[in-house]
Amino acid sequence: MKRYWIFFVLPVIFITGLSASCSKRADGGTGMSQIPDSTSDRDAGIPALTITFDPIVEFHGEAFPVKILALAAANTAWDGSPRMSNSGDYIGDCFGDFGISLTISGSHTGDIPVRVEIEGDSLIRKSTLDAAIQPNKQIEIFPRIVYDYSALERLTQPVTENVFFRVYMRNNLAQEKVEIVRFHSVNEVPLAEIDRRDDESVVDHTWLFAAYVNEDDPLIDSILQEALQIGTVEKIGFGDSFSFGGYQDIDGDGDTSLEVDLQVLAVWSVFQRHNIKYSNITTTSTGNQYLATQYVRTLQEAFGNTQANCVDGTVLFASVLRKLGIEPFLIIIPGHMFLGYDTNAEGSSFKVLETTMLGSEDITKYTKDDSLFGKLKLGLGIGKTQSTVSRDSFLAASAAAEATWEEVQDKIFDETEDAYQIIPIAALRAMGVMPIKRY
Repeated sequence: MKRYWIFFVLPVIFITGLSASCSKRADGGTGMSQIPDSTSDRDAGIPALTITFDPIVEFHGEAFPVKILALAAANTAWDGSPRMSNSGDYIGDCFGDFGISLTISGSHTGDIPVRVEIEGDSLIRKSTLDAAIQPNKQIEIFPRIVYDYSALERLTQPVTENVFFRVYMRNNLAQEKVEIVRFHSVNEVPLAEIDRRDDESVVDHTWLFAAYVNEDDPLIDSILQEALQIGTVEKIGFGDSFSFGGYQDIDGDGDTSLEVDLQVLAVWSVFQRHNIKYSNITTTSTGNQYLATQYVRTLQEAFGNTQANCVDGTVLFASVLRKLGIEPFLIIIPGHMFLGYDTNAEGSSFKVLETTMLGSEDITKYTKDDSLFGKLKLGLGIGKTQSTVSRDSFLAASAAAEATWEEVQDKIFDETEDAYQIIPIAALRAMGVMPIKRY
């Protein structure tokens, strides 16, 4: 199929979340603290400045390691500007999940230097940001948080962390508050949330699925080795040659699509030989009414446990294709995800694949290709073998996905249809969304 889109741009949305505060205040519990602007001001009887602040924890008081890990190395915002920004009413990390809303009231003229410090029990190390803010103005300040990334990568179930928020003026602690924050498993992805700024609009986070496409997973090497063993012309059953060369192999007309299909088919055959079945387990433990989340299996879980839902299978396939140099993209429609992949390096044509059909055939019921009867069937072109069944199911999965694509493509390119999206992995990698490592 010919590709109809040219460029993909993620919306620039700075999101912040609501959270209930269980606070420990340096001012004795009033929610405000008064400190002199300086010793001379105090001695002269000039009114003190009044500090009012509230902690902000994005995702409505919950934290998702997938976002933290995916953007850990990003140093620029979506628009290419520095990640640490100063827009007047927002200072700090534009991808930040922990910050404060601060107002300093008083008759002081000129900017007021403050230090914001955030620290958790174990997952968040002491993180600070110095800023000069205008008095009598509400401003949000988000330090770039120093996380224990190794611990986040190992989170297989939710944990609770005390997170302390502190404001300093002239090296004196003015106020401290604490939030009890639930850190989700690294397998849980936030699909969408209600924007805390208006409690109405929906903020989409499905781009985070790109973080689960992990072309660096060591498991992929063993998958490709197995695919090479079965990926010969005799066993696959169509094509003139086979190799894992991404877009390097072309036919006499300069077309790479057949060679790309052969590579995708070889990977499909491996997954079928491991009897990966469709399993619609997506439930997470969140009870937050402002959030929609989904559980995504790791490559090890999907491949090792031979179970995958539409997201798991699509992400698994996309990870292997990225390793091969074939660019994948994820296609999201209401209640479903399927795979797309470019068939040439220019990205001017593509094909789609319904990964939930991996378990449509139990190929163990059919004759092995390297058996005497298997070789006889292949030689005479009669009957079915494991490879011919894999080939036929692959073609059926391609046809099913093409039929779905024809039904939804208009909505995918309709900006008003937010539930229909394409997640282009290469574009998101270029924008700083990296694969996450999970144990």
